Amino acid sequence: MRKASGMSERTSQIILTVICGIILFIVAYPLYYVVVASFSDPYQVYAGKTFLFPSGFTLEGYKAVFLNDGIVSGFLNSVKYTVVGTIFSVVMLYITAYPLAQKDLPGRKALSVFFLFTMYFAGGLVPTYLVVKSTGLVGSMWSLFLPGGVGVGNMIIVRNYFQSSIPHDLVRRLKSTAAPSCAPFSA
Repeated sequence: MRKASGMSERTSQIILTVICGIILFIVAYPLYYVVVASFSDPYQVYAGKTFLFPSGFTLEGYKAVFLNDGIVSGFLNSVKYTVVGTIFSVVMLYITAYPLAQKDLPGRKALSVFFLFTMYFAGGLVPTYLVVKSTGLVGSMWSLFLPGGVGVGNMIIVRNYFQSSIPHDLVRRLKSTAAPSCAPFSA
């Protein structure tokens, strides 16, 4: 009979559980402390008297935050930028990916290489700022959306989805029925 070497499965499971528990504590305690400190008296937090439970329970911090008019406009801006940015990005993604999924698109490979090149070799922060500045978009909402309107990695995923899920015969048939006749008028 051969003797097993190394730790038993139960011992390694206990060690991994302890390590995960320590990592969980390291990550979760600061988040918990922020919540506890938000309900505590600020002077007791500064004095180090707050550890696991709120000391000098108060809601003054929340009252001060919600009395500030900037919090409402900041929240509404966050919602607006999220909704508009998502819609813009999805529309740009689809109108870019669908044509590149068509095998008979002239210059398809060159366009794909162009997109891949921009994905791997981005210009950086300063060139992006210079482009935004030269187009007059500094300070506008669109300066957040236009420079990164198409996520190339996402575009490749959507393009592959279109290529694998839409039959080429269906696309060819739709193009042939929707194309207007180019025959010259007969007199």
